[in-house]
Amino acid sequence: MPARVPRRFVARSLPVLALAAPVAAHAQTTPTAPGTDADLDIVRPVYAPEILPGIDVPSNWRGGSVRAGLSLQYTNSPLVLYEFEREVGDVIQHRFTAFAGVSVDISRAFTARVSLPLYYQTGSTVPRYAADGISLGDVAVGGHWAFLRKPVFSMGLSVDLTLPTSRSLFYAGERIPKLLPMLLFGIDVGRVRIASNLGANVRFRTLDTQDDLRLGTELVWNTGVRVNVIKERLDVGATIYSRFGFSNFFGAGESTGEVLGTIAYTATPWLVVELSGGRGFTQGYGSSDLRVFGQLRFQRRRLEVGEDMDEGFVEEDPNAGQGGLQFNVRELTGLRTDGEGDLPEPDPWEEGVLAKQQGDRIDIRYAIQFKVGTAELLPESYPTLDFIADLMNGDARIGHLVIEGHASPEGTFENNYDLSIKRAASIWKRLVEQRVHPSRLSYRGMGEVVPIDATGGIDELKESRRVVFKISRQYEEWETPPQYELDQVYPWNGETYEAQQPRMPTAEERMGLDELLPSTKRPERSEDTLKDVSFDDEEDDDGGEEVTPPADDTPDETPPPADAPAPDAEEAQ
Repeated sequence: MPARVPRRFVARSLPVLALAAPVAAHAQTTPTAPGTDADLDIVRPVYAPEILPGIDVPSNWRGGSVRAGLSLQYTNSPLVLYEFEREVGDVIQHRFTAFAGVSVDISRAFTARVSLPLYYQTGSTVPRYAADGISLGDVAVGGHWAFLRKPVFSMGLSVDLTLPTSRSLFYAGERIPKLLPMLLFGIDVGRVRIASNLGANVRFRTLDTQDDLRLGTELVWNTGVRVNVIKERLDVGATIYSRFGFSNFFGAGESTGEVLGTIAYTATPWLVVELSGGRGFTQGYGSSDLRVFGQLRFQRRRLEVGEDMDEGFVEEDPNAGQGGLQFNVRELTGLRTDGEGDLPEPDPWEEGVLAKQQGDRIDIRYAIQFKVGTAELLPESYPTLDFIADLMNGDARIGHLVIEGHASPEGTFENNYDLSIKRAASIWKRLVEQRVHPSRLSYRGMGEVVPIDATGGIDELKESRRVVFKISRQYEEWETPPQYELDQVYPWNGETYEAQQPRMPTAEERMGLDELLPSTKRPERSEDTLKDVSFDDEEDDDGGEEVTPPADDTPDETPPPADAPAPDAEEAQ
């Protein structure tokens, strides 16, 4: 009696021609044949750092990061019996699956994982082939290696091994281990992520039903796209899953295809909620009339902060009309505190003030904005940078400003370092265009090595993408700032321009600012207070005449006579 694995539904109108998926199906199996131990799953979560169920991606977090999940899945009619082109009934009508798994990033390149399914099946309408009940599935262990990581394109290799832990004749696993090697591809363009897995489902023994269905090694191709709709909060995606048997590549039963749509909400930095739904477009085994997939993913992203790195803090700006955040980073070696040893409270922002000097740094009221994934400044940040330029051109005592670009620990070290340098350079260029003398400016990229916080939450990642303005040289009151050569050339196009000579602020403008600056007064030389004193046995340079020391009003220090009364005890102390 032939049994086919399913499909009542054939979606000829769907745009799936690229998959070369056949739309007819007459796959058969027999309950006593090895094929009855076939693993039907076509969607199995891998707990990768993305939001596409069953799709692996060639990207990792920092070593020590952990992702764990609980996935619940309902599948309608994944296995149907056919006899002579006629559907007899459902071998499995309702299948409920609970997946539990964990994924651990060993490093930025390697990830290890393990998962285990639990099945409950019911509603069989073919008693002689029924497989109702509850059982464990096959446990899967494996991981991936991300060997190529570029700003837009990335590649990796994954290998998973399933081990027979399922109940016999339950269609939940196989009697021998099965290997699944896959090539992983990823494309990142702004908020869009495309991921594709191409590999083989390697069976070391062909499962022959002695009828039409032969399950051997299969080609597996899964592809999905994810779009971030609400930044770092809401994502939507769609995925196509397919597999084709090498022994009968165009066989109806051996070729399986399914489409799922996904919506994912990042509720907290450590919790992601996902919901997917779809159905099969072929009649191959494991394809469903309806599939609903839900997942709770718990994650802990580990960030490392070196002992010599800066620590940062974020303060809500109470006066920011647009709800902006002010990002301040202070070097541990240069912190100045109040009398209690705590950081002094920053001054409130006055109306219209976009930047101000605070000791050895310039704070900004609103974060500098760039086009996503690029070093292109957005126009809304021009007023802040122009305000910084006016601040520097109006204060010659700011000798040198270092522009530091910082990135969040997402992507690769190389890409983050490169982007942080380019963004700092864009700011440097804007300040030079505003006639700040180039010898008073420099820039550097710090990449991802100085994050705001080590918890790895969404807010911390956003805050780590920042620019810091550090004053590395300040002239004191007793110093004279240099006169700069004002005829300059733009290094990016060779055009000449005239830089601005910064002016010294007036006493009124300096009022209150000195209290914020390090107390560095001009040192006094002890020799300035010495008097020219000669002694009787010395000769002067002119004629060697004896010189009498000048009269001194200092009281005579000659000791009192021996018979003089001694001072009282209190005076002696």
